[in-house]
Amino acid sequence: MNQIQKQILDILNEFNDQNPGYYLARNYLLDKLKIDDKLLEKNAFQLRDEKYVDISPGLGVEFSSVKITGKGINLIENSGMSNFTAAENSDEITTSSDLRIKNTFNQIYNTIESLNLDNRDKVIEKVSIIREELKKDEINTAKIRSSTAWLKINASWTIFPLAQVIITVYGLNWSK
Repeated sequence: MNQIQKQILDILNEFNDQNPGYYLARNYLLDKLKIDDKLLEKNAFQLRDEKYVDISPGLGVEFSSVKITGKGINLIENSGMSNFTAAENSDEITTSSDLRIKNTFNQIYNTIESLNLDNRDKVIEKVSIIREELKKDEINTAKIRSSTAWLKINASWTIFPLAQVIITVYGLNWSK
């Protein structure tokens, strides 16, 4: 994997943290990376071939927008190649609990990628809400409860691994 591909994945991973499951416009990447259009296209298609990204075509073009896949997220978060800002450095793997959390979420994202879900984007959104809340110092249990309630009905297979992370690792008190 070359430096441009690493930068593409890093930008897509950051975008996905804020906009789970959404595609990022090709022009944004061109502007952010300051590279030639053909070079972006070549690298994006190589990442697609490795299943690290999903490319969406547009009107008359093969590549209009792109988003990171579960496999891409897994690569970024478990390889230590992410370009986290100082504020996000607290999210780096420091203990076996941190590794277990990352692996659990990556397994869920990989499963979502492998399944043909009608509600795929919504499942990613709800899982990402839980993931982001668990990173915070002040956890909003109401957000976690509402997301897990939706997942219980619409993607019940996510509940057991999420419950393990929420209850076992964080010892979250659900009565608050």
